[in-house]
Amino acid sequence: MNFQMISHACMLIEHAGRRLLIDPWVVGSAYWRSWWHFPPSMPFNDEMRDADWVYLTHQHFDHFHYPSLRKLRRDITVLVPRLPVPSNEQALAELGFTHVVPVDHGRTVELAPSWKLTSYQAGWIQDSALVVECGEHTLLDLNDAKLEDAVIEQVCRRHAPFTFMLRSHSAAQAYPDCYSSPDPRDLQLRKPEDYVDDFVAAVTRFLPRYAVPFASNVCFLHPETFDKNAQAITPQDVATRYEADRIEGCEVVIMLPHDSWDEGAGFKLGGDDIFEHRDAELEKMAEAVRDKIEAQQRTEAAKELRWETFHEYMSGFLRAIPWPLRFFYRAKVAYHVEGPPEEWWVCDFKRQRVARESTRPADAASITDVAPGLLQDAMEKTIVNFIDISKRLHVELRAGATLQHFIFKELMTLYEEGLLPLRRNLSPRALRVWLRRRKEIASYVRKLRGGGRSLIPKVERTDT
Repeated sequence: MNFQMISHACMLIEHAGRRLLIDPWVVGSAYWRSWWHFPPSMPFNDEMRDADWVYLTHQHFDHFHYPSLRKLRRDITVLVPRLPVPSNEQALAELGFTHVVPVDHGRTVELAPSWKLTSYQAGWIQDSALVVECGEHTLLDLNDAKLEDAVIEQVCRRHAPFTFMLRSHSAAQAYPDCYSSPDPRDLQLRKPEDYVDDFVAAVTRFLPRYAVPFASNVCFLHPETFDKNAQAITPQDVATRYEADRIEGCEVVIMLPHDSWDEGAGFKLGGDDIFEHRDAELEKMAEAVRDKIEAQQRTEAAKELRWETFHEYMSGFLRAIPWPLRFFYRAKVAYHVEGPPEEWWVCDFKRQRVARESTRPADAASITDVAPGLLQDAMEKTIVNFIDISKRLHVELRAGATLQHFIFKELMTLYEEGLLPLRRNLSPRALRVWLRRRKEIASYVRKLRGGGRSLIPKVERTDT
């Protein structure tokens, strides 16, 4: 077995003369020119193009990257987690891929003799983790997946010991960097250091020989998000935090694009000097892609934000909310639209209506500011929840209303992923998926007893 780091969350694994490519975001940017690679990705090459399989962990654009996928052979075998609705398969079919294989939660697929792959789904946003077993070595790619305790126990029972564990260590969402509130406590439900603590906690749960900070090496080059680079958590931050709580037999190794590991030769690392001059590198990178970002800005400026689109989109969303939930979730969420005339477009869950208001709604749980063309584009593509990931927004919270806004975000995600209305979960396919994930569902039921904050995903540390 050997593997090489390609970019942010992309790696190429080779075993027995065959290759598996994971989450190929290799070229360009993601999320409306906000996200870019840092350090830069390896160039796309024939080894990636000629891979035997591709595995896509989930449909976020830094993992399911359309421009990069278009560079692959259309007859390549693409493995995806089997979701309650066939959104992965549909998107790949539209791209022209002819051999797409959905993999059940917890199912092991034998790729070749002594080479097995097992997929584990996680969370209502449909992340997945991947276990790759090659001979004597087992690689656990947790990626962005926050596995529940019962699933962690299942993974360890079936696959330990692990040679490698790879896990993200930085927030993909805009909270709290792009949020404000009159009450500082509203911005403390998830702090940047929590993600590093989660990485260390995962090490204590899975006890790998090597733990690799992964799926977080990005930067923000759009003018609206460039300042968010200051909040980035680097792999060095993870390594420093780990040294304070080192576990015998487990080593944190920083692997960047071009770095590799071979079972005969071991690690081949190029060093992490680029982080010592990060600010200067970011300035040079921003200048190098200025033309692309300005082209994106012109495209958005030419796209008119239409009330008719907003009303139709949000009305459909409101209708999809399960009626029992309507008795408990009665928040009002607003989008600020600069004039003239200045308006606030409001989703009112209590009254089940979408309205235009000419005065600022003081009772709104949150008011979001976002570029008009970006919002219009997101609605046209059914990816409004991706605006938060892009960090190209600002959300002003009403004091004490953070969880109300989070519920809105999660409901929007479920709607856009096709899981709402709930009747979509009653198909034979969906029932099969949820039955296989019954341990995870039971964990959520137990968490609900602890209140809303207990639903914020994290990995609990265990004593070792």
